[in-house]
Amino acid sequence: MATIKAKELKAGDVLLYHGETLLGRLIRFFDGKPVNHAGLYLGDGKVGEALGQGVVKTDLAQSIKGDTVWAYRLKTTPPGLAPVLAVADKVLAEGPRYAYEAILLLALLATTRKINLTPVLSVLLRGILDKAASLLANLRLKGQQPMICSEFVFRCYDEALPAPVDAYTLEIPGRAYPGGLTGLGLAAPGTARPVVHPQSLLAMFAAATPGRSRLSALDVSAEAPAPEPVSDEALDGLIQAFFVETQAGATEAAVAPEEVQALGRSLAGFGTAATQALATEGTVGVLGHGAPPILGVCADFVTPGDLMTSPSLWEVGEIEQP
Repeated sequence: MATIKAKELKAGDVLLYHGETLLGRLIRFFDGKPVNHAGLYLGDGKVGEALGQGVVKTDLAQSIKGDTVWAYRLKTTPPGLAPVLAVADKVLAEGPRYAYEAILLLALLATTRKINLTPVLSVLLRGILDKAASLLANLRLKGQQPMICSEFVFRCYDEALPAPVDAYTLEIPGRAYPGGLTGLGLAAPGTARPVVHPQSLLAMFAAATPGRSRLSALDVSAEAPAPEPVSDEALDGLIQAFFVETQAGATEAAVAPEEVQALGRSLAGFGTAATQALATEGTVGVLGHGAPPILGVCADFVTPGDLMTSPSLWEVGEIEQP
């Protein structure tokens, strides 16, 4: 694999990160790709990226320190990437309006990707969903909007020109799973790009009977107390226990009915928090008649792994550490 020096980067390059945090490892596990974070190289040694404090401009050396980072570049280069960088500048100017934590991307992946449910994973999923729901509620109180790191990069290219598809549009491979859940997938209006796997957590709670979802009977009313999010230390312990279980070759195992109910409540709580915090024109994702809103997300739900596999980009090389 080729390596490149920082000086070889070009403004507009997409940077994809392989970090060693536990959350990063779990994001990669659920997404099935070797990257867990994304940024946009702005030129002059600066990177635009979505972080906890908003969409910010950081020094390249600090941004990539300790991570393995690959640079990707648009295959068919239009006359300059100024329109892409202009969108980045606009979003960066509004930076404090946004915020991003890896737990949000992790919750979306844990909800929509294929899982083999076990007692350990069930408890871990509840911890992820409760923590993500709490984060979304706090952002809403602060008047901030969540923006996933890869969504920022995707939007810079997607909104460079007003046309729905143009020379800057990044193609994202479709995910039309065989036997998938018609109408349940999360996709931009007018497109067919479902991201809900038929063996996902969300699919588990799809309609068990015609017109009625398994979540309908759960106590997820506004009066029900919100679950107390687990501490960072407790979540780390659950992730470590899950990886130990995975490495031991654990497969799907029976989960107690009361644990399934608790998991359903956490899923519903996350769905409601996501719908409230991420609701935009064109937002989609409701699970069955009579069920609470389950996953209202921006149509730009794009992961770092999606960017890595985009046919629109080619790999320039791994960036040498400073």
